[in-house]
Amino acid sequence: MIKEISLKQLNNKFFHENIKCSWENVYNKTFENIHLFNSMFYHVVLKGAVFKNVKLKHSTIVDCYFRGAKFIGVDFTGTKFRGCNFKNAIFIHCKFDYVTFHECVLNEQKIIINLGEKNIINKMIILELRKNALSMGKNSTNDKLILLEKEYLRKYLVLKLFNKNQRDNYKVQFKEKIHILINLSRLYLGLFIWGYGIQISRLILTAGITIFSFACIYNIYYQMSIIDSISTSLIMFSTVGYLTDSYMSQNYLIFGIEGLLGAMFIALLASALYRKITR
Repeated sequence: MIKEISLKQLNNKFFHENIKCSWENVYNKTFENIHLFNSMFYHVVLKGAVFKNVKLKHSTIVDCYFRGAKFIGVDFTGTKFRGCNFKNAIFIHCKFDYVTFHECVLNEQKIIINLGEKNIINKMIILELRKNALSMGKNSTNDKLILLEKEYLRKYLVLKLFNKNQRDNYKVQFKEKIHILINLSRLYLGLFIWGYGIQISRLILTAGITIFSFACIYNIYYQMSIIDSISTSLIMFSTVGYLTDSYMSQNYLIFGIEGLLGAMFIALLASALYRKITR
C-alpha cells in the first residue's frame, strides 16, 4: 500500500518503502543517509537540493524538477525517470544500474563519468541515455552514444572471450567463443568500415583505400600504367566495369571481387545517407 508523506518528513526516518511525495516545492534542502525503496515522486520541485549517500532504488520519478541539484554517492538502481529536469545537476560517485530515462532534460556526459567497470551494465545505461536523447530530439548526442555503446559492448565481449568477467569457474564453451568472435568481427568491421553508419568519412576513406589497393594489383599483375590502373579500379568499383581489353579477357575473379565491394559500398553509403536525411 502506498503511503503519501511530505518531503520534509524524509529525514525523520532512515528507511522508507512504498511512499509517495507529490505536488511539493522544496528549495536548497539537504537529504542525507536515506534509503527509499519502491517509492514514487510526482510533480516535486527540488531545485538546488543536495542528496548525500541516498539510496533511491526501484522507484518512479515523474515530472520532477531537480535543476541545480547535487547528487553525491546516490544509488539510483532500477529507478524510472519520466519527464524530469536535471539541468545543471551534478552527479558524483552515483550508481545508475538498470535506470531508465524518458523525455528528461539532462547532461549525458555528467552521468557517463559515473559509470563503473561492468561493461555490460554500462552498455545498458548508454542505451537508456540514447533512448532519452531520441525522445528529446538530440540526434547528434544519440550518434555519439551509439559509438560509446558499441565500445562497451566490444570490451565486454573481449573480456568474456578470455573468461575475465565470468563468475566462479565458468568457462566459455568453444561454440560460444566462435559466436563471440563473429560478433566481435562484425563490430570491428562496422567501426572501421563506416563507423556504424554514423561516420560517413570512414566509409569514403575505406572506398579510397580499396580503389588504391586494387589499382596496385592491376599495375603489378596486368602491367598497366599508374593512370590506367587507377582509372580501371575506379570504374570497376563504381560501376559494373568493362572487360574488353585483351589483358582483362582472363581471370575475372579480381574484377568480380572489386565490383562486389563497390556494390556493397554503394549500399552502405545509401543506408548512411538515408539515416542522415530521415532522422
